[in-house]
Amino acid sequence: MRIGGLAKNDVSDDTVAFHSPQTGSWTIEDAGFKVPSSASCVVMLDGKVFMTGGEHHAEKTVLATCWMYDPKTKVFKQVASMNNGRAFHAACLITGGCVFVCGGMSDYANPTARAKKCEIYSPETDAWTDLPDMLFGRSSHSCRLIDETRVFILGGAITGDVFRDFGDECEIFDITANKFTLAAPMPQKRTGCHVFTLDRRDKKKK
Repeated sequence: MRIGGLAKNDVSDDTVAFHSPQTGSWTIEDAGFKVPSSASCVVMLDGKVFMTGGEHHAEKTVLATCWMYDPKTKVFKQVASMNNGRAFHAACLITGGCVFVCGGMSDYANPTARAKKCEIYSPETDAWTDLPDMLFGRSSHSCRLIDETRVFILGGAITGDVFRDFGDECEIFDITANKFTLAAPMPQKRTGCHVFTLDRRDKKKK
């Protein structure tokens, strides 16, 4: 499934396309998604596709709108908007079935405006709750839940041009303490990277 994106001539797209591994072909469907957008974030939430924010390139705006796609009905439904518009941000699923969103480009007219703002979405209440600010404003970064109570945030553009400014700064958000703390920097500065959790602990042989 492909949602929106920046197409030729720098146009934010509002189409939804599906790829079939059986036929090896793509089809474009009218799934009720009506907002041209790119640089958004998507996570799987309870078997549904949850899409947050992005930018509307033609209107030169940063979006706060959010959408939920249900594979059973094959239709997008607009849900509660974020409290803060953002693009090139990061999002991940956290304990309790909520979605954590952080950072991003907050002002289309000023691409160096990096948001420190973070918030959590609850599907039960269809509402967003603001969190404390990150230690660094950043965009084109990554985040991932590393255990039941902590989110690891790394890299991205911290200052300057989003395509040329690389950061090595990392931080951890403690969900229980509702607090960000500094983590060791990465060995190399980078933006647009991905993060996954792996268990590489040494296991004693029995």
